[in-house]
Amino acid sequence: AIPNYGHARGYDQFVYQNESVGFKEEMLIGEVIDHIEAFKETNQFLWITIGDLHDIADELDLPNSVQSNMRLEERVQEEKSATSVKQNYSVLKIMAFKRMLKRVDILYQYLEINYEKEDIIVSLFADHGQGYMVRSDEHFMSKGRSNVAFMFRGAEIKAQKCDEIISTSDYIKIMCKLANIKMKDVKIDGVLPKAFGGEGREYALSESIHPHDPYYAAIFAEDVNFYFENPFPVQDDGRFYLKEYNAWITDKQGNRISDWKKYNKYLNIIIEHIKPLLIYD
Repeated sequence: AIPNYGHARGYDQFVYQNESVGFKEEMLIGEVIDHIEAFKETNQFLWITIGDLHDIADELDLPNSVQSNMRLEERVQEEKSATSVKQNYSVLKIMAFKRMLKRVDILYQYLEINYEKEDIIVSLFADHGQGYMVRSDEHFMSKGRSNVAFMFRGAEIKAQKCDEIISTSDYIKIMCKLANIKMKDVKIDGVLPKAFGGEGREYALSESIHPHDPYYAAIFAEDVNFYFENPFPVQDDGRFYLKEYNAWITDKQGNRISDWKKYNKYLNIIIEHIKPLLIYD
């Protein structure tokens, strides 16, 4: 969420500080609470980016409150890779991840003490999964990398665990519904999930466009998963040649199946989706 990427547009105030040089979670949450207190009688929309969970993938020292609750064998340092999504499966990092998540509870406790449930809407979500949650025999775009935390809390939200397919592009539809904001009549990719009173979606598409790596994509539908790989490396501008790609379809248990109707359907969706990214000679 760097301001010069355009993220500062539309906000009355934008506070930015690199997380690794001082804006750790405890300081960030303190800044958030201070802001809420200063404008307590005003309706507020706050977007908060907490980067501390990345410390696990980066092999940095975790807070004392986390380390003191970890067994010695859980604190063994493992070799990290260039980016978090490329790291190898690690039980130790998964355990550390769960312990670090609990530190966010401080902000929830403040909201519960100071507000009635009908006065707040809280959404918690991540940007991507983690490589250390994906086993070596799984596809690069398996759920450990493509699925994200996606949780909501508010007076109008029914307590439930939702298993339907939801895309991050549905976020604005959900938030406008919960905040009773009428959306402008513009075309977007998002739909309102069934859990929030909408029609839901048939599938969600996830992709990896990482420079110098193959292009990976996956479509998650209700009954099948579709995987796509293009071996030609992605260029620095995000484009690539479409050459000798591989694609297959599996059931929800990960077993490859033959269903040419669905195969061709989802392959056409991928090809149509990547047309703006292809290099044409």
